[in-house]
Amino acid sequence: MVKAVNDISKLTRKILDEAEACKADTAASAAAECARISQQFDDQARRESDAILAAAQNQAEATHRRASSQAGIESRNLKLAARREMIDKAFELAAQKLQQLPEDRLCAFLARMAAGVQTSDAMLVWGRGDRGLARKVVDQANQLNASKGIRIALADETGDFDGGFVLREGAVETNCTFAVLIKGVSEELEAPVAKALFD
Repeated sequence: MVKAVNDISKLTRKILDEAEACKADTAASAAAECARISQQFDDQARRESDAILAAAQNQAEATHRRASSQAGIESRNLKLAARREMIDKAFELAAQKLQQLPEDRLCAFLARMAAGVQTSDAMLVWGRGDRGLARKVVDQANQLNASKGIRIALADETGDFDGGFVLREGAVETNCTFAVLIKGVSEELEAPVAKALFD
């Protein structure tokens, strides 16, 4: 009976020792597997983190390029707008200079223009300026066209413009206001004016 108890005790001890060894092996194997999985996740996290950082860097660089490009476009547009404003002011100044010509030169200029465009009897519509000057323009234009047998009369109405006139021949009107004259030559003269202003 004692021998059976000893055999059971030895068997139990053997089973416990084997279980302990199995436990140690399982723990070591589990620790190695945990380390392998942890390393795998660390590597994956690093790759994903690097990819996110690279994408963010690319996005930041693209945003910077777009912002720089937009800033360049806006700067160029502001410069062009400033140039356009200066050119327009140069033509406005030219119109003012026309109006400020000495009366005899201004009268001769307008009379030649009226006589040059007139093809039949006409009415001259004067703007907001001096009507005394308008009468002199009409008189000089009539002298210039005396050989053609056509006349200009000064209209009673006043036009809503400064400088120059509108010549009305029946239903046909020829706009010889300074604003229209300047506009008519502005395309042709814009390049030389820009060169004079900015070169």
